[in-house]
Amino acid sequence: MLKDSFDKKVNDNKSLPEIFADLKKSQKEVSEGTKEIPKVPNTSNIKKKHYKIEEYVNRFKDRDYKFMKKINIHRFKSLDHVTYILKTNKKVRVISSSVIGAILIFVMMLSYTNYIYATDFSIQEDKKQVVGSFEANENTFDIERIIETNSSIKREKKIVKETWDIQYETQVEPTLMYPDGEEVIIQEGSYGKENVTLIKTFENGEELDYKILERDRVVSPVDKVVQRGTNKFLAKNNIHFGDIVYLSAITDLKDKWTDSSNTIMTVGAYTQMQLLDANEEWCKVSIEGIEGYMRTDNVVTEYSSPGIIEKTRVTKILSEVNFEMPLNEPSGLTAGDFRKVLSGNINDRNKIFENNAEAFYIAEQLYHVNGLYLAAIGIHESAWGTSKISLDKKNLFGYGASDGSPYDSAFDFESYQEGIETLAKSMAKYYLNDAGVDVQGELSTGKYYNGNTLSAVNIRYASDPEWANKVYSKMSSLYSRLKLGVFDD
Repeated sequence: MLKDSFDKKVNDNKSLPEIFADLKKSQKEVSEGTKEIPKVPNTSNIKKKHYKIEEYVNRFKDRDYKFMKKINIHRFKSLDHVTYILKTNKKVRVISSSVIGAILIFVMMLSYTNYIYATDFSIQEDKKQVVGSFEANENTFDIERIIETNSSIKREKKIVKETWDIQYETQVEPTLMYPDGEEVIIQEGSYGKENVTLIKTFENGEELDYKILERDRVVSPVDKVVQRGTNKFLAKNNIHFGDIVYLSAITDLKDKWTDSSNTIMTVGAYTQMQLLDANEEWCKVSIEGIEGYMRTDNVVTEYSSPGIIEKTRVTKILSEVNFEMPLNEPSGLTAGDFRKVLSGNINDRNKIFENNAEAFYIAEQLYHVNGLYLAAIGIHESAWGTSKISLDKKNLFGYGASDGSPYDSAFDFESYQEGIETLAKSMAKYYLNDAGVDVQGELSTGKYYNGNTLSAVNIRYASDPEWANKVYSKMSSLYSRLKLGVFDD
């Protein structure tokens, strides 16, 4: 039986590995069914087993045996429990290896068998009976591995000197200088340094714990400084101070941050300004060099008011249209603007101006003559491209025609584009610029120059004293189409 095998192994004085081998063999026999397990424990055998274990333990020093009884090995749950008790019990200074061996063998016998006592037993001398029962042991252990692992543990302590980094702090400063939530680093942080003396505990070469003995700061850390924006107006418009802003409605420009302060001027809608300062309700702006304050209600950007830049651009162009406007400067219109302005006119039955919108734009870029001024002359002289000269000679301007024989004296052009460029060059070289101005590699002569306005050109260019007014009427009409074309999109 399993009990008898244990008794025999103790009496034979076998080595520990041999005892392990026999125990494994017994365990295998029990699990395979080749060794019988008693259903009811035999009283004499159990008593004998109790005495045999006690006899084995008594071989060691009386001091060690007392310790075994003190820690009550019968309460151990597993070999891990045994190991833990042996390592942590502060009441025992020295435990001999023989005592540890005895404890492990005893617990091993309980843990290594497939059946253990589930309850305490007692021997009644008078009745010679044993009270107790067996149950399956589900917590068997690899004893050899546990003993090998615990016996190989090596612990040591060392005094170590190291240099550690000291973490820097981050200082956050709120400011209205930046949009709400935006952060700007004003000063980068840097780590400090300190020399540290420690006692480190190692187990089998691996660090388990440490205690700091001394710290000596070598370099102090430098705090990181961050400014965090709180300006909701800037965040709403996605801008910063110095950026361009626009007006969505007429607003008064004040000399201070209050409604009761003096009004410098009234600013129209779609005016472009530079933002200098701002809070939630007021902002400081510069309009063509004039500085003042206005409420933020109508101050917007393309981010907060899509299309405002285009509307402002067109508004600025239209604000400069007048009878005395300089004609030797580009109109500021894009090629797309020319197509919008010169397309879809009901009077342009042959679509001559619509089809040559780009030619007017190119002539303006080459000779710095207002393209709508050139188109207005063509519309006036050719009646929207319906005159015989414009149809037969592709001459929209009656260029070269004399009062006596206008048809015969008018120039012939191979294309409308050629006629448009010819008029633009002539205006720049003879009528709109004084002598000495570069005109595509040639110098202007200023032969008929009296100024750069419609009324000045009228003096030498046309015999009709109303010519300037008639041309301006066509120009302003074309400019108004630019406004309608943009704002209705």
